[in-house]
Amino acid sequence: MNYLTLSYRGKEYTWEEFNNEHIKFINQLELPDDLLINWGIRDFSVVHDVGYSIAISKFRELYRVIASARYALINAHQKFYDSNVIGVEGDYRNQIWMRSQFLKNSIIWYNSCEDYIFQILWFGFDMHKTVIESRENYLLLLQKAVYGKIIKELEGLKGSSFEVHADRLAIRIQEYREYTSYLRDNLANNLKHRGNLNFSGIEDLRSIRYSAISKEKSKRFDTEWIEPDVIDIDDTINILKDIHIKLLEFARFILDYMDFDNMFEVDDQEQYVMNTIKNKRDYKKIIFD
Repeated sequence: MNYLTLSYRGKEYTWEEFNNEHIKFINQLELPDDLLINWGIRDFSVVHDVGYSIAISKFRELYRVIASARYALINAHQKFYDSNVIGVEGDYRNQIWMRSQFLKNSIIWYNSCEDYIFQILWFGFDMHKTVIESRENYLLLLQKAVYGKIIKELEGLKGSSFEVHADRLAIRIQEYREYTSYLRDNLANNLKHRGNLNFSGIEDLRSIRYSAISKEKSKRFDTEWIEPDVIDIDDTINILKDIHIKLLEFARFILDYMDFDNMFEVDDQEQYVMNTIKNKRDYKKIIFD
């Protein structure tokens, strides 16, 4: 006997089905522990290759940003909150508001992830072509680690012995950018620069529409032009779930591409020889002189 049955968006759930759906969702959001590259490799590599050491640190930072985005998305997916923040009285609008707060955080965190990947590439392959001389200098170089500059540097390798590897990397970057264009250009951009996003069920729209027509019968103004974008919370959660999966695939491609394990010599027991490092041309797929 089912003592408790729940209905959500026209679908009936038993309590067990309701919880199992949430668990299934969580299981689709893998936490990429392999991005936590061994801190020993990071710390020893700085003596020989500052760029790769910074890239390893950025991979570890990327892991933490993904974990934050994932946590927020899991909480956005949770359909019901027994919380003293919103209370349980009233209709479901309070629950949508609570979930939307987590979802907005998840949007911002997932959008930030590509910045960390660009920083990994920018410093890892010394695309800035300079020596880091101070913290101020490092922070200035950090600001330049953006999509446009990285693509420009990769295009600059055409005609060199590194062209094939550079093209392969550029293609994967552009594929990820295209896949995440809605996240970046619509969701995150609206949150950061255009006021906000509205969510179906709690949208705050004008009750009266106003439209002005000129003497020439052309429209001079319409309040629809200035209304915020309204998104469906469940559809957007599923979009971010797919982006999470694509992000991990992209990050792992970069991890494999950089081949950190090939940086050090190994002894007869297959242990890293930390005081000996190979020539950069022996382990880096692209070099910027």
